[in-house]
Amino acid sequence: MGAHGKDFFTLINNFNFQVHEIYKDSGCANMLCCIQSDILNLRERRETPADATNQTNHLSGPSRPLPIRIEDSDTSIQVHCCHSPMREIEVLHDNLLAMFDQDPQLMPKDIIVMTPDIEMYAPYIQAVFETQTAESQRIPFRIADQSVRGQNRVIDGFLALLDLKGSRLNAAQVMRLLEFPGVKEKFGLDDTDIETVERWIRDTRIRWGINDKCRQQLGLPATTDNTWQAGIDRLLLGYAISGNNQLMFDGILPYDNIEGNEVHSFGKFLHFINSVFQCAKLLEQPKRLKHWCTELNRLLDDFFLTDEQTEREMRTLKMILEDLGKRQTDVDFDEILEFEPVQFYLVQRLAKLRRSSDFLSGGVSFCAMLPMRSIPFKVICLVGMNSDTFPRDDQFLTFDLIANQPRPGDRSRRKDDKYLFLESIISARQKLVISYVGQSILDNSHRPPSVLVSELLDAIDQGFYLPDKNILEHVVSIHRLQAFSPQYFKKDAKLFSYSKENRDAAVGLNKRNQPVPLIDEAIPLTPPEKEQMHQPQIEALCRFFGSPARFLLQQRLGLYLEETSVLSDKSEDFELTSLDKYLVGQNMVRARLAGKALDDYRPVQMAMGQLPHGTVGAFYFNEMSIDAERFVRKIESFLDEKIADPLETQIKINEFCLQVHFPEIYRQGLIQIRYANQRAQDLLKCWIYHLALCALAPKNWPLTSILAFKNATWKFSPVAENRTYLADLLYVFKQGLQSPLHFFPNTSLEYVRQKQIKGKSEIEALALARRKWISSDFSRGESDNPYYDVCFKTIDPLDESFAEVSQTVFEPLLTHGSQIQNN
Repeated sequence: MGAHGKDFFTLINNFNFQVHEIYKDSGCANMLCCIQSDILNLRERRETPADATNQTNHLSGPSRPLPIRIEDSDTSIQVHCCHSPMREIEVLHDNLLAMFDQDPQLMPKDIIVMTPDIEMYAPYIQAVFETQTAESQRIPFRIADQSVRGQNRVIDGFLALLDLKGSRLNAAQVMRLLEFPGVKEKFGLDDTDIETVERWIRDTRIRWGINDKCRQQLGLPATTDNTWQAGIDRLLLGYAISGNNQLMFDGILPYDNIEGNEVHSFGKFLHFINSVFQCAKLLEQPKRLKHWCTELNRLLDDFFLTDEQTEREMRTLKMILEDLGKRQTDVDFDEILEFEPVQFYLVQRLAKLRRSSDFLSGGVSFCAMLPMRSIPFKVICLVGMNSDTFPRDDQFLTFDLIANQPRPGDRSRRKDDKYLFLESIISARQKLVISYVGQSILDNSHRPPSVLVSELLDAIDQGFYLPDKNILEHVVSIHRLQAFSPQYFKKDAKLFSYSKENRDAAVGLNKRNQPVPLIDEAIPLTPPEKEQMHQPQIEALCRFFGSPARFLLQQRLGLYLEETSVLSDKSEDFELTSLDKYLVGQNMVRARLAGKALDDYRPVQMAMGQLPHGTVGAFYFNEMSIDAERFVRKIESFLDEKIADPLETQIKINEFCLQVHFPEIYRQGLIQIRYANQRAQDLLKCWIYHLALCALAPKNWPLTSILAFKNATWKFSPVAENRTYLADLLYVFKQGLQSPLHFFPNTSLEYVRQKQIKGKSEIEALALARRKWISSDFSRGESDNPYYDVCFKTIDPLDESFAEVSQTVFEPLLTHGSQIQNN
């Protein structure tokens, strides 16, 4: 490890000077001191204790040094094997607390923590050391040697702004600018505004490109489809007029979902997006160096709000830009430059710019492993000592003559790291703590530490011993994957933790013998909720039976478990997703039923931005038009004569007053259409409306309902017991608002169909229903739902109450409903 030191002393010994050796032997008070003494005196211990007892002096020379017995309490050298960098820092935090308990004289400033990659470990250090809630567990610390980019995201935001040059300005890239500190504040936007804007972008299908000219400059067809201009034109026109997804004005389809109070958000967003377009245009125009610096300073002022949090980084950026502007005069360079060399210089300069002012500024010092950092400290900790990261490899170019013909004294990154490790061993006064990622977080497989750590462990294994115990088991601690493992809270255990939160979690793990459901008791209704429950809207009742667990968690507990929709990083769509196919097909059917020819509707559909561009989009439209026409021909006979306009009314049943809004009624009854394959949720919705229709029985209204799918058509006949069935459904609704209901539309329908129609036994029907519930390699089961997973993960969802509720809901439906077509 000391090759660099050897070369250094060899070189300086070529000069004439008087040598004064002031090395001090640290003795053998503990294992660390003994190793330091052995290094000073060039002692190497190899014998085992058993060999040492039989060793005799020979005439050829003195005997070798004997292995040393250490005490169980000797923790001067510690090696910790963890699963991840986060666990390394958590273990380090607990060990530092233990050191402070053992030595009241030890201060945080007496401790240094070094790592080969401070940029990677800095977030974990902050996550562990800054989030301690108990004052007794808070340890003051400072992180040195971070690049200015790693310390604040303002610089990252500025560089992201410069990346607009030559980019396609896709929606995700542009909206990501608002995530950087000071940007959204500069334009007066808040999180609610940004959520609204992202919804507009998704709905108008903005993908990339300012306009058709922008795309043409990139050598692509000059089309405005899915560009920022197309989306903004739709938004502006939609604020002025309503198009109902049918009417176009000057080739633009208005976007209808802008509410009056959202106009302020829209105005601020337009200011932001126009500034982005101007920035992209500015970066495309070549300029002299001083002019570049002037314009970049102006961009800083235009996009970032200067406050206490951003002032330091803004000052750093302005200083670098000012220094860059001076170079034009210093080197007498007056040529016009493209932006690329300016951008390259700024990126490189900011990457190399580091602040070391936090080193030795009080508290525990976290820093990078740099030469001369290992000055004597009471405690030296080395984290990240992994086999693939330390020592770092030398990377030379093939034409590097110094690398091809090295001489003593030449810099070598690998030799530097070896010497740094040796310095760390020598500089530690009381303790040397080493940690590395030595266990896979996926399968717990073993990973070796750095070769330097292995060499140190070999020296410990050969030079020290404990009676009846492996010395390496004493030095090396194998940690658990989770900080709340019960192993950390056992008496007299080698593993320990100071975290009260993790202790409580560990106690909970030990106590959890029986699985506990999320909601094990009925949630009482508040007075407003009771009033709302007794006067439900029929649409709310339909949504409830579509997924009772989701309805309960969302409406009562405010839990929304769906993944948040994010802006697409795709530049454009070349195929339609299943959801897009449904939306496009539904639009086609509505247009066709409104009396429009599909060829005339094509421009409207293209203006929505849902179809791919050019020939691919035309192919999809033509292909889907055939199916849409076939579906319309099938249902046109049901819509031949309208006999009643939409009607709003209410139905009183026991304690409930159901609020009903009926759509148009035709000569054949209530007609509902879904341009998709059959679903149990849609059958239930039509059944609930049909019961309401039969309960009201308006004069001259036919008491039948028809539900048309792509692959089937159902008809519901008049129901004499309509109020009884509605009362049963409303009672189930009341139950489901207070505790998770064991009702799952597709699984429940399969169970009742197998039992009622096919005559299967209870056991057979439940077994067949489970096939609908559990996912397989060929189909997605109904259990693959985050709301069902939360409510029924620890209990059997298909229990006795499942059978009871399923029969209550679906038996009358299958009795009075029949499939009249199967297409």
